[in-house]
Amino acid sequence: MTDRTEKSETEQLEERLEQYEPRFKAMAGASPDAIININSESVILFWNSAAENMFGYSRREIIGSNVTILMPERYRFAHSDGMKKFFAGDTGPFIDSTIALMALTKDNRELPIELTLSVWSQEGGTFVTGIIRDLSSVKAALKETEDRFQSMINSSLDGILAYDKNFIITIWNPEMERISGLNSKDVLGRSDLELFPFLEKVNEGRAVKRAVKGQATRQVEMYFEVPKSGRKGYFESTHFPVYDVHGNVTGGMGIVREITKRKKTEEALRQKDHEVRKAYADVFSAVTNEKLLILTTEEIAAAQGKTCGNPYTVSSFEQLADLRQFVRDRLRACGLSKDYSSNMISASDEAVVNGVKHAGSCEAQVYFLYGTVQIRITDHGPG
Repeated sequence: MTDRTEKSETEQLEERLEQYEPRFKAMAGASPDAIININSESVILFWNSAAENMFGYSRREIIGSNVTILMPERYRFAHSDGMKKFFAGDTGPFIDSTIALMALTKDNRELPIELTLSVWSQEGGTFVTGIIRDLSSVKAALKETEDRFQSMINSSLDGILAYDKNFIITIWNPEMERISGLNSKDVLGRSDLELFPFLEKVNEGRAVKRAVKGQATRQVEMYFEVPKSGRKGYFESTHFPVYDVHGNVTGGMGIVREITKRKKTEEALRQKDHEVRKAYADVFSAVTNEKLLILTTEEIAAAQGKTCGNPYTVSSFEQLADLRQFVRDRLRACGLSKDYSSNMISASDEAVVNGVKHAGSCEAQVYFLYGTVQIRITDHGPG
């Protein structure tokens, strides 16, 4: 604070300012933002009602004080140095711009603010006006949003990571820790492409690079192995760009799901399905005189439920050509490709020849059974 003589001179200067700008005081008094005027010596000349409410100082207490009283200690030297440079001709980067920083209240509490500075001249000197907005409520709302976002990320059943445009990892949630076997402290601040070289081999590196260029990519069934932790398995992922409020890409984010258990389950089901089909064929052949040829392929799935015709009876070798045409027509009706048809026709020939040779006749039928295309050759002999 200054002594009484200095304060009197300050008050006289303030009166001169109001004389030249009669509407300024009324406008400033109605403003929801704090408005402060200082002179070239950083002495506070004007202090509106919003400033009183924001900082806790009455107008009588603060007028004539140095503005550094409103600054945390760490800012004071930079302010004094900046004021000297400004009045020496260096306007600096802060005049006529808005900046966010911390201020200091009467009860020594730091307050997040947004400060806009402007310079003007009147008879008696050059002055700086600061318009100050309290960001406490904004910061609190932002903190609440960030906490909710972090809670969502931490509780996600999928792995979530984020990275900047240099591929430096900024987010690594608990599920990513489980999948990789690496704690967040081991990866945050490091490049994911350097930490996990296998990403390039499975095209995951390409997805990361596309994300920071503004493109989203989905990857499926990729193998991973992390030597440092010994973790390995399969995963799928989606990567997409992250934008700032101006629409500029600032980095990327990835959602990763481990599918190792699913892959093992699918393989086990395929193996069990093969074993069941083989067991069925073995049992069927053991209790009948029929020769059963079964083909399992993805191609026949679409033909499920289609009729494949009535049996065709063969009683002589001369009828083999007719049998081939019969089988070919029935397989085509089931939607089977020519290659598979030819293989099944060749296999059925041998069964028909043996049936005619040893039993005098046999019967052929093409149909669906348990999701498979089958050619059933039945002889009518005693054996």
